[in-house]
Amino acid sequence: MISVKDVARAAVVAVVMLAAMVAGVGQAGAVSTWATGVSGNNVVGYYFDTKGSGPYCYLYDASSSGYTILNPPGASFAGATGVYGNRVVGNCGDTSEVRQGFLYDASSSSYAILNVPGASRTSATGVSGNNIVGFYDDSSGVRHGFLYDASSSIYTTLNAPGASATDPSGVSGNNVVGRYYDSGGSGPYGFLYDGWRYTTLVVSGHGTWAAGVSGNNVVGSWHDGWQLHGFLYDASGSSYTILNPPGASLAGATGVDGNTVVGFYDDSSGARHGFLYDASSSIYTILDAPGAFGPGTAATGVSGDNIVGNYYSDGWHGFLYDGSRYTTLNAPEPATLSLLALGGLLALRRRR
Repeated sequence: MISVKDVARAAVVAVVMLAAMVAGVGQAGAVSTWATGVSGNNVVGYYFDTKGSGPYCYLYDASSSGYTILNPPGASFAGATGVYGNRVVGNCGDTSEVRQGFLYDASSSSYAILNVPGASRTSATGVSGNNIVGFYDDSSGVRHGFLYDASSSIYTTLNAPGASATDPSGVSGNNVVGRYYDSGGSGPYGFLYDGWRYTTLVVSGHGTWAAGVSGNNVVGSWHDGWQLHGFLYDASGSSYTILNPPGASLAGATGVDGNTVVGFYDDSSGARHGFLYDASSSIYTILDAPGAFGPGTAATGVSGDNIVGNYYSDGWHGFLYDGSRYTTLNAPEPATLSLLALGGLLALRRRR
């Protein structure tokens, strides 16, 4: 007969083995992990487990190398889209596929579900302080943007002038950016909304969309009719800088913090790389996660010296680059977390 002592010993061995597995970069568990945002040491994203189920949502603390799996109330799947300090926003859904946004406060481990009144679907895409942005579909299926004030719980609908659909993607203070389509369905056009007025962002008539904002700096991508390119827009001077790393056949900008822009590009052979662009010096730095091949490396967000993104090797992985080293992000499956907890409890029982 197997005794509690035997189970405890086996559990302790399992914990030691798991600890060895996670002592290096990342953690074992998920079959694919994506990083979507960063704020200081906090990284957010989503993952699919080894059964292909998901997506599930995670928060990674780089200061402790610890993962927190986020499970909004009633959700069967979830994914994080943005983070600001201890606040995480994202999207989730239940078994009936009802989509809604969520706000998670890591300081209190509390959730708030975001549903615009009268919406058939709500999605949160960005957060800055108390300001949360996203989009929703009304009962007629028309898409609108929204701004949610977490301090007052008030929703404000955002519709770019003449738009048939508006999709906000990011927020910094009072500045909201995104894309919209006009009443004839043409577009997309980028936009910047400062709380009072909308500014349309158009680099080319073949499509422009804004992906991120930091203060007066807006980044995104535009299409010249043949290929994709990145751009940086300075709202203070209404000027554009076209972003094409040396040797790039196509490029896109995905995130910005101050004068630092990150994104991705393909070289002449079709290999994908991430890039960092310093707007103060006009210098590009190429980002290639160790072991990446095939679809390669792409950066998705930046906060200070910390850059996050995704790369492909034996599967999809998130990464955190702090300017000197890469850390692979592989969110642990809930079963892995449960085993760790079980091992700890059994070890305590053994001591008794």
